[in-house]
Amino acid sequence: KELYNAKKIVEETSGAVVLGHRAPAFSLSAKTDWAFDVLIKVGFKYDSSVMPIKTRNYGWEGFDKNISKIDCGDIGHIIEFPLSTSSFLGLETPYNGGSYLRLLPYWVNRYFIEKEKDKNPIILYLHPYEVDTKQYPDFYFEEYSKVSLIKQMKIKSKWLNRSSVMPKLSKILDNYQFVKMSEIIQEQYPNY
Repeated sequence: KELYNAKKIVEETSGAVVLGHRAPAFSLSAKTDWAFDVLIKVGFKYDSSVMPIKTRNYGWEGFDKNISKIDCGDIGHIIEFPLSTSSFLGLETPYNGGSYLRLLPYWVNRYFIEKEKDKNPIILYLHPYEVDTKQYPDFYFEEYSKVSLIKQMKIKSKWLNRSSVMPKLSKILDNYQFVKMSEIIQEQYPNY
């Protein structure tokens, strides 16, 4: 119900139909695959919530790295755009979004894009806070000082390298062509 209501609010506010979904923290996994049924029922046509590798905090080991149609029987199907990963020194790693975009140097992002661009469309994503380089208000730091040292360190790590995100993003957008996921669906699944 919350997902349906959120989708409806965004559609009413934007005046556009919301076709895609992204779950927080790549929370679609083998344990939460029931969510595909829910997404279809709510009216989403595609999803991009699966990290197709296993990491310490998230991921769906063994999930197909390719864009794929997930068949949910009588409910229907949905297109999954798994997050971009690439092999590096024998390990499969994410590289083109969130903290990976923020913390890796541009040449690493470019290396992986060049390596992967002819295999699959590259999924590029970021969080709004990662491009926010302005000083936070005083009340933020007052609340920040009340949490544990571990929590403070985790929050502080999200500030690392923020000023690099927009220049990297600009270079990536200048050097590569990006399209909407709906256009990729139309190309790969014309009758969808």
